Amino acid sequence: SHEVLIVDEAHELVSRVTGVATGELTPAQVNRAVRRAAKLVNEKAADALQTAAEGFERVMELALPGRLEEVPEDLGYALMALRDAARTVISAIGATRDKSVEDENAVRKQ
Repeated sequence: SHEVLIVDEAHELVSRVTGVATGELTPAQVNRAVRRAAKLVNEKAADALQTAAEGFERVMELALPGRLEEVPEDLGYALMALRDAARTVISAIGATRDKSVEDENAVRKQ
């Protein structure tokens, strides 16, 4: 346990922390994920992700370039929709893999 923290080069601290905690998400990245996911999951899960991606893209088309100090409400909702749809896709991929393993095991037993 530490009682004192001394930061040398403190003038670099903000940029370093920001660099570590910063992420980037573009409509192109999201659309690429949608195309890949559509090959792996059921239509309902893929459609939900596509709908969320379209909402995210609409919001991003209106966004000004630059760093966000706060997440605007409409972007927050679009990101939550993406998160929820992505979770559904991840669950669907897991279910597909589980089913594949079961099918493989059944074939081996024959």
